[in-house]
Parts: sequence; C-alpha cells; structure tokens
Amino acid sequence: MTPTTPATPAHDPAPDRQALVASGICLPAHPGVTVELYGSLRIRSGIEQVPMRADTIGTAVAVLRRVLPQASRLLPEGPGLADHFRFSINGRAVTTDLATALAEGDRVIVFSASVGG
Repeated sequence: MTPTTPATPAHDPAPDRQALVASGICLPAHPGVTVELYGSLRIRSGIEQVPMRADTIGTAVAVLRRVLPQASRLLPEGPGLADHFRFSINGRAVTTDLATALAEGDRVIVFSASVGG
C-alpha cells in the first residue's frame, strides 16, 4: 500500500477583510460582504472572490480597483463601468446602479454584460 499525502489547499491570492481594513483600503464600519468575480475579471485576476467591507456596489468596485491592479483596464474609473458589468446581490436582484446599498453578509456577483443574442 502506498502512503498518500494529504491534499494541500489551493492558495487564494485574495486578501482577507482584516488585511484590507488594516491597510486602509476598507472602512471597518462598512458591512462585511463577499464579491464573486466571473468572466474576464476572474480570468484576468485569477481570483474567484474577494471578502471585503463595502457599503455600496460603487465602494466594492473601488476596493476591487485597488486590490486587483491586473484587472484595472476592466474596471475603469467613472460611471461607465455600469454599462459593461452587471451586479447581482445574493443571486436575486441584478443591477447596474453603483449606489446600491449593501448589507452585512451580502454576496455581490460581478459579471460582464453579454454581447449579442
């Protein structure tokens, strides 16, 4: 019988909430949320989700810009971002409104808008 080596958990390069607060990127008073990345953002960054503190989708996007410099071209500054991406809160509502408020425990799914039909 050959001995087996326990599986090593995959390293997730995403920073945790505490590290983001400690570095001044997130405010401790904001709710703890998890942002899940899909499509080009996931491919470019190599990260599936980013736990963070954010009070709105716009704040979450600003945090993503800071922690995912490799995806900065996909997350341009300004309100035009909503034209290229959709945001789903807890898998229920889909919005493009960056002012949408977030609550403790929310999961924000970020995905590219489809082109074509």
